Amino acid sequence: MLGITGGIAAGKSQVAEYLCRHGNFTGIDVDLLGRQLLESGQKGYLAIKDRFGSCFFRDDRSLDRVRLRRAIFTDSALRIEINRLLHPLIREAMHLRATAAFRAGAEIVLVEVPLLYEAGWQQDFKLVIVVQVANKLALKRLQQRDGVSEDEALAALTARMTSDERVSRADLIIDNSGDWQTTCRQLDLLIPRLKEMCKG
Repeated sequence: MLGITGGIAAGKSQVAEYLCRHGNFTGIDVDLLGRQLLESGQKGYLAIKDRFGSCFFRDDRSLDRVRLRRAIFTDSALRIEINRLLHPLIREAMHLRATAAFRAGAEIVLVEVPLLYEAGWQQDFKLVIVVQVANKLALKRLQQRDGVSEDEALAALTARMTSDERVSRADLIIDNSGDWQTTCRQLDLLIPRLKEMCKG
């Protein structure tokens, strides 16, 4: 099992999708697993409701994801508490999904984990790929992608591990600061290396 991570708006999903499509890898997105766990009646939904009551829920009892996300980015104590509740559930779901993929014949499972190092999951993976972009570019991309202000984008970026620290821990680094064609050339060279590294 390989891990891929990076800062917000670094292009992790685009890189992971390319690797899976061109390398014939099986992909798992833990953000998607997290969203599924937060659906009404699921384990994550119930954990938030049990801990915080109706605080992050609408009148129709659905989770107000936008309100929760903004609160997480602005309140570090809340962020720690939410992670404490959800990370074990997401990690369990990740391993169950990966086990099922290997049993179904997958040779390489690539797992996209935005908070891989922050959660302390690096030992779960054979190696970790970090997708890296310059901070100014990440800030610009985040504002454009999510339609948020510069202050909101900056709060989201600073809530995570620094780029330098993430890169220092990486086994492999993809620089996604240039145009997409330049990134694709890096990925085309990386795919056979990953297959060779994962043999046996």
